[in-house]
Amino acid sequence: MKKVIYIITMISIVLVWSCKKNESEPHPGDTIISEATLIIDTMINHKANVVVETSRLIFSQTTQETEKIKVGNILASAPSSDAPFGYLRKVKSISNQSGQLVIETEPAKLEEAIKQCDVEFEYQYSPDDTLRSNTFELDIFKTIYDQDNNPNTTNNQISFSGQLSITCTFIFKLQIENNKVKYFKAGTQLINSQQLAIDAELPLLNIEKEVLIKKWLLEPKVIPIGGFPVVVTNELNVWGKVKANSSISYHSVFTSTTTRDAYVIFENSTWDKVHNVQNTDYIEEGNPQI
Repeated sequence: MKKVIYIITMISIVLVWSCKKNESEPHPGDTIISEATLIIDTMINHKANVVVETSRLIFSQTTQETEKIKVGNILASAPSSDAPFGYLRKVKSISNQSGQLVIETEPAKLEEAIKQCDVEFEYQYSPDDTLRSNTFELDIFKTIYDQDNNPNTTNNQISFSGQLSITCTFIFKLQIENNKVKYFKAGTQLINSQQLAIDAELPLLNIEKEVLIKKWLLEPKVIPIGGFPVVVTNELNVWGKVKANSSISYHSVFTSTTTRDAYVIFENSTWDKVHNVQNTDYIEEGNPQI
């Protein structure tokens, strides 16, 4: 029987900011914000009771800041209670409807908002984003496959139990020159240590099965680009997977450490995916019969 436990992180990058424009002569690597970009402070969102919709922003009250908004501006705001993931929008039209400022928008690109930058960022997540721990720990008891879907009959199941700990580090690098992305890298390094017991008693079969064991929705994190923060949201999923094509009588305990690097990279006008896996300290004890 072949058994696999693996970790998947899913990354979506929301592009947002809060910055101060540099009036001095720029140097290579300095962050330069585009002239069309307007920073909407989180306090303004709260004061104006902003409502963030898919294609528009609605401000219930106007302020000095909102009165500066013009068609073609790129509006950027950091996360707040009124806009949990912030926003980065390009203004298409502006109207006043029943005393409310209604701004029709479309998604803006990061290279529209930032003219130049060169930034590298690394962050190690913790379960509650404090410094108390840098690993996610999980006690597991899971039935991956049950041939008759009856939890009371255990002689036709595949299950595993044990402990799993995960260290998750997010890595981000971005280079923009003249409002064009030259280099982009985003991904994670995951180090998971596990001690698991695998139990299986099954007649002849041919199965491939996977189940979601645990999902962590991680808090948005802000990457500072000069004074312009980029907001990143991640989720961390733990899956169990089994593949077998024969009769199985399997009782085994194994410990291992797995390092998994997964990135998306943009370089030389080409997108690429990188996925590397390395297993170390693998020890297995048991008496599998297949």
